[in-house]
Amino acid sequence: MPTREEYAATIEGYVRGGVNVGTSADDLYQSLRNTPYYAPRSVVREVWNEVVRADIFSPLINTLGEDELIPRSWVYRTNWKYTQPFAALVEVTGVNLVTGRSETKYVTKLYNNMPTTGQIYSDASDSIWVDETFPRFEPTTFSIQRVSHVRKASWSTP
Repeated sequence: MPTREEYAATIEGYVRGGVNVGTSADDLYQSLRNTPYYAPRSVVREVWNEVVRADIFSPLINTLGEDELIPRSWVYRTNWKYTQPFAALVEVTGVNLVTGRSETKYVTKLYNNMPTTGQIYSDASDSIWVDETFPRFEPTTFSIQRVSHVRKASWSTP
């Protein structure tokens, strides 16, 4: 029988989709019940509440100063198995230099310790300019969409 963490990891993406279409945790539980993605109702509710909480606090991250750490209560707890305990998802809006059209790209950066917002912006920018993750792309704005922490991983700050 799977553990709570294994159940939660399996349904995390489905819960995000359910929240985005405005269903409820109980409706989602009913729809997953007789599928290979079954998870106990309590696990569905727990993951649901975590996703909703993250959606409330994520927009506030970009209001912090560049030297500030993201408050622990604003960090999304995930069951995904990243290679580092912290992950930051950054939305980068810019211009495709070939077509001249506006585009949105996403960069994920991994960290051993909780990063500051400035560190996240800098690392995302380096991915664009130094690593050339997106060649022929001129970024205009960076927006931190989410900072995640792997459940049961150590919580450390610089």
